[in-house]
Amino acid sequence: MALWLSGGMTARFFHKLVSVFGSAENALMASKESLTEVGVTPELIESICTRREQLHEIETMLNELGSMDVSVMTLQDDTYPRNLRLIDDAPPVIFVRGQIFPSDERAVAIVGSRMATHDGLNLARRLAIAFAKLGWTVVSGLASGIDTEAHTGAIDCGGRTIAALGSGILVPENPQLALRIERSGALLSELHPTASVSVKNWLARNRLVTGLSVGTLMVEGAERSGSVHAATTALKQGRLLFVVSWDDDIPVHIGNQILKERATLSIPPDESAVEEMCMLMEQHFQVMRDSRGCFTEL
Repeated sequence: MALWLSGGMTARFFHKLVSVFGSAENALMASKESLTEVGVTPELIESICTRREQLHEIETMLNELGSMDVSVMTLQDDTYPRNLRLIDDAPPVIFVRGQIFPSDERAVAIVGSRMATHDGLNLARRLAIAFAKLGWTVVSGLASGIDTEAHTGAIDCGGRTIAALGSGILVPENPQLALRIERSGALLSELHPTASVSVKNWLARNRLVTGLSVGTLMVEGAERSGSVHAATTALKQGRLLFVVSWDDDIPVHIGNQILKERATLSIPPDESAVEEMCMLMEQHFQVMRDSRGCFTEL
């Protein structure tokens, strides 16, 4: 946790350091010379050195988080989400409020615009309900717009939902909905518990939304949008991509038109394809499980 929270650390560089030095502890305690030799910037070196002198503060933080029912999971823990473990840049440490169950491996991400249309909002909610009723956990990013409707739809029909945050676990965007999600699933963040929201954090969060899921469904997205970023991230992660095919040319649907040719399935703006998407995701889930041999039977 101390190494991960060093200022400027990224998941890929964390994994490189652990690979070079053999463990996070060894990397944290490595000399400045050794860190320089493997390409660590002077700024990150100073942050790492500061962190190793503040291990007592990390211990205090862990105790405080525990008292607030926040779980801290590392890649070495059996409780770490298995779908997320499969991506190349899996966060070494995640902070969780609520509970993540083995059944949450069968998850679908629903993403879309903050400035969604009325039809898009309505569709996101209906699709979330349909997936939840078929036993799939709905994952999204807790933002306003499509994310909110996806989470709410899953909760309102008694389903499970997980939110990957673009902020620290203690300061979630949309706090009232966050409390509902915590009771019906989990909130998850890789950031320092008090980190504020930012565009950079939102974009980094997208890989967690899609990484937690077997498939990602983009409801609405402008040409240059976080929704398109999430959709292309899902493809890079080797996950399925579903795109709603809208029969119009409004700006918030341009991203859908661009990506529908790359999608696993392009679907109409209704729930008619939900069972087909679930079938495709079930097949892909088995491939994911068998390819790494790290999933247990549910």
